[in-house]
Amino acid sequence: MQPRRFCKPAAALLAALACAALVAAGAAPTRGHESGGAASRALARRTLRGMESSIAPAAGGNVTTKGLAEDIDTFFTGLGNLLSYGLSNVKEHWAGECNYGKWCGEKCPPEGSDPNPTPINALDERCKEHDSCLSTSDRCQQCVCHADLLAGIQEVLSDEDCLGDNWAGDRCQAIEAVKEAPSIALGIKAKMGMDNCQDYAWRERCPSKSYTYTVDIKTSCNAGAGTDGAVRVSLTDNEGNVFSSNELDALGNDRVMCMTDTYEFEPTGTKVLMNCDATCQVYFRPVGLFAGWEPEYVRFSRASDGEETYSVKFCARGKLSDEGWYTFSCCS
Repeated sequence: MQPRRFCKPAAALLAALACAALVAAGAAPTRGHESGGAASRALARRTLRGMESSIAPAAGGNVTTKGLAEDIDTFFTGLGNLLSYGLSNVKEHWAGECNYGKWCGEKCPPEGSDPNPTPINALDERCKEHDSCLSTSDRCQQCVCHADLLAGIQEVLSDEDCLGDNWAGDRCQAIEAVKEAPSIALGIKAKMGMDNCQDYAWRERCPSKSYTYTVDIKTSCNAGAGTDGAVRVSLTDNEGNVFSSNELDALGNDRVMCMTDTYEFEPTGTKVLMNCDATCQVYFRPVGLFAGWEPEYVRFSRASDGEETYSVKFCARGKLSDEGWYTFSCCS
């Protein structure tokens, strides 16, 4: 199931705001995508100016977008664009329809259709990227997803030379993606307000998440199980993310019979999934008088702020004598 871009509770609010904008404009709504005349085109041009003014590059090249609470005047001005769409199209945008292309709308792609269709154009591609971005549960990162979509919409309009006053011209109005873009942008700006994006530090991008890994290695209690040999470990999840170590040693006190050695590692930005779909490999190199080694298990644990600690354990199969990589089986 694709992440939802728009939500139905917003429909009533936005419909009310739409009516207010129409009354303020002194014009009746038209249906479909036909223009409502000179007045509607003037309001449409203000829509684009309002949208452009709310999207700007921040320091370091990051994207920033005003929150709805800070941008209410621009939002009301932008609703004049509804004159060019009609309320029937507004309902599609904000009431959960897959209203444009393959990805722009709450119910995109539709149930029973291709779950990963090819976007029909650059705007649709931006909507697909937005869906993928929203797979995160981090609220700050979701706000960044919304801001990125708005920046992407602006880029689409810029590529077609349809920013500002150009948008309402006949050439730009003949491009379906250009005509749809402001309505999609208004829906995203409303979603940002409902998600309280102004409460997050997303204007400067969210802090990168880091993960701390711990590895526990248990040596068997059988006689002669300990070793002076060198050991390394590697864990690869089913998405291709890898955690690996250098040779693990604690000044000669490692891998004593019936003992568990614990190793903690510096934080990293790589998230490796802790489950039995992952592949655990252990490298062993015989060293010294006690060359062979009989491990019992290797356990990997991943911790991060705001998350519980996840672990997965892999068990050995007998004694290791030769140098090389050995694959352990999951025994969590």
